[in-house]
Amino acid sequence: MGSRRVLVLLAVTGGVVAFVLVATGSLIAGALAGLLVFGACLFAIGARVPEDPDRRRLLVTMGGLGLAAVTLGTAAGALVRRLTRPDPRPALEAMSSDLGSEYLELVTRSYNAERLGDLQLLVTPYSSSNYPQESLSLAPNDPRSSHAVTWMYGERVPIVVWSPGRIEPQDHVERVTLADLASTTARLIGFDEFRAADGVPLPGIPSVTPPVQPGVVVTLVIDGGGWNVLRRWPDAWPNLKRLMREGATYRNAISGSFPAVTAATHATIGTGAFPRTHGITGHNVRRGGGPVKAWGEAGNIDPSFLLEPTLADRWTESTENRAWVGEIGYQVWHVGMLGRGGRPMGDAPVGVYWEIYGVPPDGEALAYTLTVTRDGTSWYRRAAEKLGVVDRRAPVYMQWDEPPSHVDASRSRAISVDFSTLPEGRYRIDLTLTTGGQATATASRMVEVK
Repeated sequence: MGSRRVLVLLAVTGGVVAFVLVATGSLIAGALAGLLVFGACLFAIGARVPEDPDRRRLLVTMGGLGLAAVTLGTAAGALVRRLTRPDPRPALEAMSSDLGSEYLELVTRSYNAERLGDLQLLVTPYSSSNYPQESLSLAPNDPRSSHAVTWMYGERVPIVVWSPGRIEPQDHVERVTLADLASTTARLIGFDEFRAADGVPLPGIPSVTPPVQPGVVVTLVIDGGGWNVLRRWPDAWPNLKRLMREGATYRNAISGSFPAVTAATHATIGTGAFPRTHGITGHNVRRGGGPVKAWGEAGNIDPSFLLEPTLADRWTESTENRAWVGEIGYQVWHVGMLGRGGRPMGDAPVGVYWEIYGVPPDGEALAYTLTVTRDGTSWYRRAAEKLGVVDRRAPVYMQWDEPPSHVDASRSRAISVDFSTLPEGRYRIDLTLTTGGQATATASRMVEVK
């Protein structure tokens, strides 16, 4: 009799819990309802009653009804919830109206249903939503607010195109975006076949007719260097001011999409498309059913994160791998301007990026050693090399020193290593740093040459 009571008890409890859980959308409310029903049932069956064989059919029927209650409770709860839930459209339309079409366009340019998160946070002006250390250090109404805001004080950036003898000094106030840079570079190098998804050539930039390509094109990005920062420290950028006087300056340029974080905007610069097209919607994107870091982890960059080829990729293909394409950076997010990269004969080099923290403000002498060794060396060979009995077999071996220099932040470094002459196989890259105080740190990565 006791087991049958438990069956009925669980069935009835399941029905009530299903109803409350679905109707309220709260797991806590469902659990509380289940406990209340469970307690009531225990109280009801507390009195001992002699077992009656004729009641078995009734108990089976009650058990079936209890199981049906689970299904009916779920359906009824869903119906009640749908009927009592307020229509979200008026609230969403009101918020969109308050935001305005100009700002809403920045948000929609980053909407990619397969890559973006479920919620997009738009903070009030002069608030920060980027990193905890930024948020904690900001005072009320501090103009140094994070660049991850949709408001124009954080969106507006200067764009300067400088090419002596090719571009005359000029000043523009037209609204342009970072998506226009790829098309502008394509025009400068005579790549007329390039068509960007969103960007167009900046006004006032002449086309190359006939094509007289410049020897090199350099795109320099000052991350976070918008007008709000430059105006706060007007004497801190004399070289940029000189370039503005001598080149084409676009004073009303904006990033063009929100959030204007490094990963998204660098990919926009590289492709001429906004995040809705190139797929890098933020520092983290949706992939494989959950959030992952855009481009993957350091040492294992995955170019397939980018859904749109960069100008560099298309130019490499157009020149049949005769063009040199590369980048100097220190974060995986920076490769959005580059794409896959390239060099003559199609042998892509390996980029090594690193940062140095904890350097004394007065500077410190640093010594570097970079080695590339083939994986799979026998244990006795490694032991002999460690003991100095035989020379270390390293197809790439580099040493260099850096003199002390005054710094007030982390020091970023990058170097390109050519693997084109190495035979196929797995290789280990070791970068060792030795400070003036003889402290040593080593970072290692594995790469595969195919």
